[in-house]
Amino acid sequence: PCEVPADIPWLSLDTTAGSNGGGTNTDVTVTFDSTGYGAGTYTGNLCVDSNDPDPGPGNGTDLVIVPVTMTVETGGDPNIFVNPLSMDSTQATNTMVDQTLTISNTGGGTLDWMIDEENTPAPLEMPAFVAGSHAASAGLAPNPAPASMPLAKPSILGSNAYSWNSQNGPYYTVFDIDVPGTLPNIAAFPAGGNFVGAGEYYNGMVYMMDGSNTMYEVNPATGVINNQYAVTAPPNGETYSGMAVDPTTGAVYASSTSVSTSSLFSIVPATGVATLIGAISNSPGNIAISFDGNGDLYGYDIVTDTMMAIDKSNGNTTDLGPLPFDANFGQGMGYDPATDTVYLAAFNNGTFLAELYTYDTGANTYAYMGVLGGTVPGGLNQLSWLGFDGGSAPGPCDVPSDIPWLSLSPANGSNGGGTATDVTVTFDSTGYGPGTYTGNLCVGSNDPDAGPGNETNLVIVPVSMTVEDTTILRVCSTPNVPIPDQGSVSDTINIPNNLNITDVNVYINALHTWVGDLSFVLDHAATPTTIIDRPGVPALGTFGCSGDNYNVTVDDEGPDTPIEDQCSAVPPAISGVAPGGDPPGPVLQAYDGQDANGPWVLTVTDNAGGDTGTLVEWCLEFPLPPTAVTLSDVSASPAAPLAGLPLATLPAAAAAALGAAFVWRRKRDQ
Repeated sequence: PCEVPADIPWLSLDTTAGSNGGGTNTDVTVTFDSTGYGAGTYTGNLCVDSNDPDPGPGNGTDLVIVPVTMTVETGGDPNIFVNPLSMDSTQATNTMVDQTLTISNTGGGTLDWMIDEENTPAPLEMPAFVAGSHAASAGLAPNPAPASMPLAKPSILGSNAYSWNSQNGPYYTVFDIDVPGTLPNIAAFPAGGNFVGAGEYYNGMVYMMDGSNTMYEVNPATGVINNQYAVTAPPNGETYSGMAVDPTTGAVYASSTSVSTSSLFSIVPATGVATLIGAISNSPGNIAISFDGNGDLYGYDIVTDTMMAIDKSNGNTTDLGPLPFDANFGQGMGYDPATDTVYLAAFNNGTFLAELYTYDTGANTYAYMGVLGGTVPGGLNQLSWLGFDGGSAPGPCDVPSDIPWLSLSPANGSNGGGTATDVTVTFDSTGYGPGTYTGNLCVGSNDPDAGPGNETNLVIVPVSMTVEDTTILRVCSTPNVPIPDQGSVSDTINIPNNLNITDVNVYINALHTWVGDLSFVLDHAATPTTIIDRPGVPALGTFGCSGDNYNVTVDDEGPDTPIEDQCSAVPPAISGVAPGGDPPGPVLQAYDGQDANGPWVLTVTDNAGGDTGTLVEWCLEFPLPPTAVTLSDVSASPAAPLAGLPLATLPAAAAAALGAAFVWRRKRDQ
């Protein structure tokens, strides 16, 4: 015994060596771990050797052998343990990647398990911002050829969304927020020929307000009007444009606009009494409002095309930046408490379509969800408000569905106590373009503990597959740095790989209240190039284009109007994919043939006083050769030894100091 020490995998010690002076002792904690072990008896020895002068083995000698035994009993409840608890794969298109999911029974008995799949499709790709030709209006969108009114009934799968469609009837609709293309006709709702600009679901009823300041109390299920009465008229010739319930207090608020001024109210829907809180500052055309789950109020403006946070106590606003579409005509916002999601029932003046977006108030980002009514009724549609009843939506794994890009082998099984099964999870990107695809693996079992969670009867494992674009290398920086008035700011992107440049494009997202003030200079390999030079100077005067914001890709071959010649009155003033320079030309051609490796510096200069802004994001885009180039990770210096780790050699002085100590160490064999 103890001649050939070996690790005991089911046993651990909190210390394996030490020194004791005369009359002292050390306690060693021995841990027996039966995780993954089936019924049976497992044995081994602890081999305690020391500088005791008496030869062993035996207690009181230089080798003390301590036999150890672990007996794992049969019976007991099964206990599932799943590893890992999330899986993701990043891969090129048309490839397959295998990963392993391990399902263990760390309890007794027999664990029976089965894996269902749940596909969670990502939002549709955000359409490009397109400016429309119609002047700002809070009312009806013009429709030269209205379609006939559909007759359909709802089939609700996600949250119930309530609204009024000004087109094709008009009519009252209840639709599945997960299926925005279908807007069933619940009931004709002409509203006496007036435009219904605001509405909300509140206390089990739907309330709508029209341009004649009439409030309609409506049965949510049938669209039948229970009651109608006058509502307090807003000031300045404004009409009501939005209504929202604060989920933290139950209080109801309303907004109104004339497309010159906007106001905020508290309102009692059941009586129509509205109390003016104040003007909504810096918002000539507030068209919709919504709370989020924190009780914070938001709204957006069809004149400035911006989202703003609104102080519900006084109407003061904070500008949150441009919308991703040209908003015009009546439209709505709504908060779905079942999913903690803010939605925009937008009307895009550029595409001239009703479109559904989600708005993440925390990240200040938008996701395009599809065209409203594109399938039913088709044609032109316009939802002027959006409400939700707050009913519960399906949770993760409540509605399993096939994940088409993923397969499992096996998908079910049984495991006795102490055994495990490896499941091969295959991510297959065949036919999938660049993007991120998500879903859940729903591991159900006869574990007696209620889930969800690991070691319960439902273990949810999120899965994602990211398909990379192997034709374009896109590297971005999001500095979010202020552009000082009459000053400059620079930001650097470092490309760590060698890549021969055949073409390069530069994406710029910058907020600024007078775009003609700004010039943008790109510098790489001692080749500074002015890619944007004060658009509109001198064609539009000394100070150039007075419009707001850049959201543009500088591309020598870009199909859109050259940046120097752009000046949209609707933000962003500079947009699209367009040639830069002044005069316009192939300014980025200066980098063709160079190596992309190394720092790229973008410098933004404000050349006039009175306006400020922010460099939000910028990106470099390079086409890749047939053999893909992969970005390296950030390099690090060689690792240095950490203080306190064992020394390779023991200094002589230290060895001498240990001479009088009682030294012992432990070996193990099995």
